[in-house]
Amino acid sequence: MVIHSFQEKEPSLYKSPSLSSSPLLHQPKPSPISVLFSSLLMEVVVDFEDYFPSMVESMGAEGFIMELCNGFRLLMDVERGLITFESLKRNSVVLGLNDLRDDEIVGMLSEGDLDGDGALNQVEFCILMFRLSPGLMYNNASKHWVDEYI
Repeated sequence: MVIHSFQEKEPSLYKSPSLSSSPLLHQPKPSPISVLFSSLLMEVVVDFEDYFPSMVESMGAEGFIMELCNGFRLLMDVERGLITFESLKRNSVVLGLNDLRDDEIVGMLSEGDLDGDGALNQVEFCILMFRLSPGLMYNNASKHWVDEYI
């Protein structure tokens, strides 16, 4: 069997030779499905490109903030001037994100909702976008960009 040959090649995966006498420390042998599933999980790679730093470089801090404000206006409820659950749900479909669940939308809103009203105003949205950009959050030059705008 495949499992048998796997066990012969890698006995240390199942138990430690020095601790093999302890039944509590003996690890059960993984099933073939769990071995396959584990190997598939190790191959999952999240490809994320953070474009915000290059946008700041090319547009300047003020241009970048204006672009964030344009994004806010695209997602907001026009009557309330806020990004609400309903406006985010409606506009996420327009953006091609039509498979978002309600709990995911609520989670997105609560991530940036600083005043607890259940919606995002323009300042909360811009702060959230800044916080979600690793390139802006962990770049020493980003302090300069913020100082330039403020």
